[in-house]
Amino acid sequence: MDGEISYPALSRRTRRLFDLRGEHLLFIGSSLFCLLILFLLLIVFWSTFQAGMPGAGTSLTLENYREVFLSGETYRAMLNSFLVAAGTVLVNLFFALPSAWLIYRTNLPLKTILVTFMGLGIVIPGFLKGIAWILLLSPRVGLLNQFLRSFIPVEEGPLSVYNLAGISFVQGLMLTPVMFFMCAAAFRAVDPQLEESAEVSGAGRTAVFLRVTGPLILPALAGAAIYNFMTAVALFEIPALLGTTSRIQVLSTLMFYTVQTSVGLPRYGVAGVYGVLLALPSLIAVHYYQKLMRQGQRYSVVSGKGYRAKLTDLGRWKYAGVAFVCAYLFLNLVLPFFVLVWTSLLPYMQLPSRAAFSALTLESYRRALTTLSGRPLINTGLLMIFVPAVVLLFSTITSWIIVRTRMRGRGGVDAVVTLPMAIPHLAFAFALSFVGLYIARGVPIYGTLAAIVVSHSIAFIAFGTRTVNGTLIQIHSDLEEAVFTSGGSRLVALRRVILPLLAPALFYTGLWVALLSYREVTMALFLQSPRNQVLSTAIWNLWDSNNPADAAALGVVMFFTIMLLLLGLQRMAKRILYGMELR
Repeated sequence: MDGEISYPALSRRTRRLFDLRGEHLLFIGSSLFCLLILFLLLIVFWSTFQAGMPGAGTSLTLENYREVFLSGETYRAMLNSFLVAAGTVLVNLFFALPSAWLIYRTNLPLKTILVTFMGLGIVIPGFLKGIAWILLLSPRVGLLNQFLRSFIPVEEGPLSVYNLAGISFVQGLMLTPVMFFMCAAAFRAVDPQLEESAEVSGAGRTAVFLRVTGPLILPALAGAAIYNFMTAVALFEIPALLGTTSRIQVLSTLMFYTVQTSVGLPRYGVAGVYGVLLALPSLIAVHYYQKLMRQGQRYSVVSGKGYRAKLTDLGRWKYAGVAFVCAYLFLNLVLPFFVLVWTSLLPYMQLPSRAAFSALTLESYRRALTTLSGRPLINTGLLMIFVPAVVLLFSTITSWIIVRTRMRGRGGVDAVVTLPMAIPHLAFAFALSFVGLYIARGVPIYGTLAAIVVSHSIAFIAFGTRTVNGTLIQIHSDLEEAVFTSGGSRLVALRRVILPLLAPALFYTGLWVALLSYREVTMALFLQSPRNQVLSTAIWNLWDSNNPADAAALGVVMFFTIMLLLLGLQRMAKRILYGMELR
């Protein structure tokens, strides 16, 4: 019979292993991944009591806490982190909320194109946008400032991006698509009959939005604001690019440069304390988000009683609505892209002119191709293969354990794999760096591509499990019951029924994880060595070594590669998974 194994010659220990039910083996695999997450978080906390380099054999100490909490720089960085995060969320609300309402609640034209470009805004690396805005608004060489100085008699400026407002603005543009998509479902779910009732009672459109639509989407809006606040607190690349010149420090940059220092030895213990301080706001924000979600029943408006979608007719204002969304897309995508292209074609920064056009050259692209032909290209390709593979494997196992079984401990597994959403990714990179140095003699993982693969896999596991969970819930358990009735086991049902039905979701999850891994720079920078450089760190290092044209050329290549990958893989998915061409 299928599933039965004859093993007369096997040892007792091997027999016990075969006798374990399949779901127990999967649970063990999922638990091991969860233990890795918890272990790395404990390493961050344990490092705060260590002095010197990892593995130096020092005794426990509180000196790191004393140094951090007695430093005025710490409190300035905490205040800056809060102000930048708050400013980021305000920019998000300004752009994302009207855009979501216009696209999902009105008869706005060109919706499909606008939503596609919103999605593209998520996968384009944020540090490329930061570099582009420096090239625009640098007080000395920024293109926009050069133009303004033609009319305003000043030596520098008059605008600058090297301040808290500039960091908040660029981060706000970068994270707006996240809030847009998090609020989109809530806007689609609002019952228009409630809005119509308010209008019949004499309320204007503004009053209807403030008193009816706004309160109903409050949970989704609050959740998106909390998530973006947590992300903004933990972001490193934009504060590092825009804040270093004016000596503006946030907690993430303090943590990074305490280890990646150009002067003296790395201070892992002090960096660990900064990591703990960085995680606390996120954990507090998650607590209030979960508290808000527990009250979500108060905001339920969709039922089986006559719900129907209705779009607001914008009339002559629909073109103004398109202009508003396009203005955001111009600031977030189009303008940064063209600034990078222009910079990559010139030996030095200058405004468009006859002399500038005569100086155009492709030399920076030749040097970029030389860089791509080396180790960064190979490492980037391997990263985009192994990270999605690891994430999909453990996401599928974990989601199946959580959704399809009644095993004890599955709730704990679900909680642990969600932690990377709340814990800054920089903390996991720090922990892997600390462990890598500690075990360098026995297990040489420090400075290898494997360290980056592990850090990315942990960082994106929460995204993978949330996506697979949602799809797995939609697959009715009756299909598995049919397999059991036919004599099949749980593993047979998983292999023959669940995985084929999950294939589209797994494909798109793997695609997004690959793109997110391709664009990520912070963890790769923290763990980089000459052996494990990837494309994102190569661009960063070129910019850091004052080669803006070469960095811009590689940035343009990255822009095009992401767009081509996204469009090409979508066409492939339509063909392979659904058997139809994209027209």
